[in-house]
Amino acid sequence: MLKKKGVKITERQYELVKMFEKQGSVHKVCTVTTSQADLSKRLGITRQALHTHLKSLKDEGLIRTGRGFIDLTEKALEFLETKSGEAYIVIRTDPQRRREVLNNVSQLKFHKLCRTTGDADIIITVERKNLDNAIEEIQKMEGIREATTHILLECKWE
Repeated sequence: MLKKKGVKITERQYELVKMFEKQGSVHKVCTVTTSQADLSKRLGITRQALHTHLKSLKDEGLIRTGRGFIDLTEKALEFLETKSGEAYIVIRTDPQRRREVLNNVSQLKFHKLCRTTGDADIIITVERKNLDNAIEEIQKMEGIREATTHILLECKWE
């Protein structure tokens, strides 16, 4: 039995997960967690009508569905011309206000927040759709010497 980060699985399950990770590819999705009953009620249509629409969207490759969730696929996000992908915001702080800035930055909508060493004190990863708002909020914060933005254009993985 393997236990790591609150997950407990068998050796065989670990082998399966590793095999899936090696064979699979990473996709960006936007997940909605709601029931189809709730969706049909909000749209004012029958569940059968909703099912027909969802089936068409699924056939087009725009969504994936399961019990209690609907995923918008990468194809759907491209169709909607949604700014997808990640951006990094690299922040240098006044040394005496580092903790204060870290606490303030942690209130933003971020994907990942890292304290670092070297030329930067904090690096946050945000979805591109949230980038403008994050930059606006960071500009209001005191104790920041410099903040630079880096948008990922292309990534390659081994």
